[in-house]
Amino acid sequence: MTADDEFFAAVCRQFGRPAPSPPRRDEVRTITAGIISSPRIVLATLRCVPGRAPRVIDQASRSFEIDNRSASAVLRLSNDLERFVRRQGVSEIFLRSLSERGKFAGHPLNFKIEAVLQMISDLRVTFVSTFSVGAWVKRDEPKLPDGGEKCSARWAEKQRLAIETAMFVAVEPTALRSFSDGSGSND
Repeated sequence: MTADDEFFAAVCRQFGRPAPSPPRRDEVRTITAGIISSPRIVLATLRCVPGRAPRVIDQASRSFEIDNRSASAVLRLSNDLERFVRRQGVSEIFLRSLSERGKFAGHPLNFKIEAVLQMISDLRVTFVSTFSVGAWVKRDEPKLPDGGEKCSARWAEKQRLAIETAMFVAVEPTALRSFSDGSGSND
């Protein structure tokens, strides 16, 4: 454990958050990542088995849509997302954003979708910088697994971005040091 890792663990404990344990390279991991693009959030879940190519888990990958900004639409999205998270056993979502501080394009639905995620109890939301993921993709040119969900061309692209994010988390776990509120990044 490096000095930076020890310091970050101490900060986590100080704020009452669990200190992250470094993932073991020999364990099977399930990683859920998402991208918000108004009016949807697209989630992709990968199963990463050491020595094998990651694969998308179809039943744990989905997109959710919010039709408008009304309280009933937000409540419906909240119920749908919470039911999905509980049913699939998702404890953390790695959310791709323009920065590790959670800056999304300024559409009001994007902020409502993020707020719904943040309010699901026992769900950690960790922001992943789109720039970090993009640099990794450009540098390593990873072979991405096919997305299982049949999407229109626009949403298939968003699903690909969510899959990239999940693969980045699988390959570069030490690059992730953000709390769900965006604090605690590697700055």
